[in-house]
Amino acid sequence: MTGLCLNLKKTEADVLGTTSRQRAGQQIDTLDTGTVHIKISDCIKSLGVLIDSTIFFNQHVNNICKSSHYHIKALRHMRKLLSDVAARTVACAMVAGRLDYCNAVLYGSSSTNIDKLQRVQNTLARMVSKMHRHLIISLRYSLTYTGFLSVTGLNTKLHRSLTKA
Repeated sequence: MTGLCLNLKKTEADVLGTTSRQRAGQQIDTLDTGTVHIKISDCIKSLGVLIDSTIFFNQHVNNICKSSHYHIKALRHMRKLLSDVAARTVACAMVAGRLDYCNAVLYGSSSTNIDKLQRVQNTLARMVSKMHRHLIISLRYSLTYTGFLSVTGLNTKLHRSLTKA
């Protein structure tokens, strides 16, 4: 015996599958492994990524947006005191890491989730550049003021419209 044991308060399991497959199958409440009973949850956290049972990452994206907006709001309060370069540096340090961390798991994610992340980045660019909230921001402008590419990469509507022009 290696002396390792499960911490039942921190151990979770998830049943992964499509929404239709989960509706058709029977619901599992616990996973029994001999003497240990592990609860089944709708969403588990692994290395900072929230994985839901349908692998859509909706809750993960919502968490990213929530924490990013919190930091953007905090930065907005002190924006008047910062130069443009300092504001850009602080913004990228506080928010860009949240957008970039484990973004590979979002490959092929729904357009709804990608649009949410794009709106966070556009909000950040507006705040850094002191633009009004309701002005439309372009991909080039977002790149200029935040220092990182569009969340959606080459598949954005904005990018396609810019490359056609």
